[in-house]
Amino acid sequence: MLTPIRSLTVQLLLAGALAAAVAACGLLPPGAVPEPLNSVLVTYEAAGGECPEGPCGFRAEIRRDGTVTRSDGVEQTVDAPSLARLVEQVGAADWDAILATPFEGECPRNVDGQESIYTFHVGPEPVVVASCTVAVDPQQEPFRTVQGILFGVGG
Repeated sequence: MLTPIRSLTVQLLLAGALAAAVAACGLLPPGAVPEPLNSVLVTYEAAGGECPEGPCGFRAEIRRDGTVTRSDGVEQTVDAPSLARLVEQVGAADWDAILATPFEGECPRNVDGQESIYTFHVGPEPVVVASCTVAVDPQQEPFRTVQGILFGVGG
């Protein structure tokens, strides 16, 4: 049986070996550290509006291991094909083009509606796409896949 110190040492050695193997295969740039499996890939937030209990809102975090933490208490795990599609779509997204299309009109939050805020945890800095700032097309990837995972629509 391994002691906690030995177990941690073995885990660190395995993680280092895995990182070296992934980098050697060209999947990561030299010197890059792979994201931890339980790190957040996408955060989705709906904010604004009035509900009987007070301000309306919803928040969910989709992690790279497929677990989802939701503010409504629903327990959720993303199936492997949907998670793979989301990882692929987030990696392939043209963030410059997505962020270049400004939202026009009045923000729904101003008239008892909700704003959707997506935070994609990619690269050194997260990419935040807020629907009252950027025109979000829910049928465009990766938004479509996020909506499909969280609400069973569009994906």
